[in-house]
Amino acid sequence: MASIDAPMTPFTVTSADGTRLQAWRAGTGPHHVLLSPGMGTPVLCWKYLFEHFTSQVTFVTWDPRGCYGSDKPADPAHIEVAHHVEDGEAVLSQVGWRGTPYVCAGWSMGVELSLELYTRHRDDVAGLVLINGAFEHVLKTVTLFPGADRVVDRLLGLGQVLGPYTSPVVRTLLGQDWSIQALLHLGIVADNEPFFGEVLKEFRQLDFGFYSGMIRALNHHSARALAPTVQVPTLITAGTGDKMTPLATARELRWLIPGSELFVVPNGTHYTTLEYPEIVNLKLEQFFRTRAFAETWN
Repeated sequence: MASIDAPMTPFTVTSADGTRLQAWRAGTGPHHVLLSPGMGTPVLCWKYLFEHFTSQVTFVTWDPRGCYGSDKPADPAHIEVAHHVEDGEAVLSQVGWRGTPYVCAGWSMGVELSLELYTRHRDDVAGLVLINGAFEHVLKTVTLFPGADRVVDRLLGLGQVLGPYTSPVVRTLLGQDWSIQALLHLGIVADNEPFFGEVLKEFRQLDFGFYSGMIRALNHHSARALAPTVQVPTLITAGTGDKMTPLATARELRWLIPGSELFVVPNGTHYTTLEYPEIVNLKLEQFFRTRAFAETWN
């Protein structure tokens, strides 16, 4: 079973609406990075990042509400982007980072959360790292087939209604030996199959009815108007094979954010941090050293 070979401390946080969250502190470095999770991201996804920067960076992140160790909100409607942003703010307060410099980083859904958090806390944010994510209406960027966004939205709506029945079916399908090969064939993932299989075991824990509702809520959100207001060093990453957030979306975000940098991973999918961690980590290290933490990085 995969594990993370880096110092990690779990802690709990109560968000603005009273939802209890499972949060994590990783690493012991003097530089601070807030990691906004993707939709349903297990903390295991950050394994290579935590291990590479363990003595240079202290990361904090959390399990998305309703996922893994975090509780579902008492009000089932509290699954909009604004509620995830409040979760990030609760984590920042708990670790005492308010008023101190940190980088806002996020993967997938975390791209939109990072842009929102930057807008609310401009004076504290030293930089942005936006990893393989859309900045608005996430289903519209899915390129599995023509009209995929409408089909996926309908399926998610059905999943919400039939959650108690669909979750066992999805867990069973994802637990089959051929599931990774199917994802490879569809181009959802490109490399590091053994580790991706470990991540998939975590992902199978989700309540897929609840998860479907979270994706539909995320699809309502747009951070387009926020992007041109960014005034800190910004790194955007993308994979050429990403069918969830195509390269064209990353290029548009690069155009929207003044002075931002786009780093493209050849053959990478939505999961470049799992597939090609050495390449991604070296680029992140360069960004931290030369831009976001240029004055303090040794």
